[in-house]
Amino acid sequence: MRRCVARFSATAGSISTPYSVKEGERYVTVRRLTHPIRNQSIMLVPVPSFASHTFYDEWCYQPYVKHHTLVVCHDIATPTARTGLRVFLRDGSKIRAFFPGSLPSPATLDMTRKEFFKRFRYLKASVLRLTFLTAQYRDKTCERTVIQGLRSLFDQQYMYHSVSLESPSEGGDMQYKDSFVLLLNASWVPHAVHHLKKEYGFQVDEEVEAPVGPDEELSLLERRCHRANCMLLLYLSAQFVLLIVGLFNYFIEAGRREWALEQEKQKSA
Repeated sequence: MRRCVARFSATAGSISTPYSVKEGERYVTVRRLTHPIRNQSIMLVPVPSFASHTFYDEWCYQPYVKHHTLVVCHDIATPTARTGLRVFLRDGSKIRAFFPGSLPSPATLDMTRKEFFKRFRYLKASVLRLTFLTAQYRDKTCERTVIQGLRSLFDQQYMYHSVSLESPSEGGDMQYKDSFVLLLNASWVPHAVHHLKKEYGFQVDEEVEAPVGPDEELSLLERRCHRANCMLLLYLSAQFVLLIVGLFNYFIEAGRREWALEQEKQKSA
């Protein structure tokens, strides 16, 4: 965390889009938000489903849990992301898919499971939402999910006086009582920044642009995975419709058999 935060520059840019492209390279903006009255600091890391392994190693798979509360969005790793990566990725490419299993474990951090899970949380998304909605539609309708997730983390009615702040460290970094690192879906970040500023009074203190990978390769991979995901959803939807039709026919036939048995009993009587 110290190594990453040291790379921040004290500027605040636009939060309208999760990505920016410069000279064929895709970038995301990592932000740190602070609230001196609440004595809290939040580091927001936009995590795309696909990125270079360098980005994941440098910004995601860090031992944040040792000194901060790590919150991971459950919507980053989609069910079809890793499968699509293996099918469509070219040989020799450095693009990878985000995998929560690559995050540091209690054993690698020399922490007990109790200590680890006190500092590690998931922002869970609905399984039906992950399974039966496309990634593009989830990104467009994620605002409500973002607000609910942030409310569960920061909607506490308490305040710390500013006199409780400790002196800055050697790097000039303020020591906050509550320090969070949020690994969020890249499409969540604009909504998260807006809501944290508007509802809770946080301010964007520092930010840095982090390279994600070649934009052309990432765009092609995302398009192919999106089409494959649509085909999978059509297949699942068709199976679901067939299940409903089959159950409907089963109950109709069962009713007819019961009616036929009653008619036979009446005739025999």
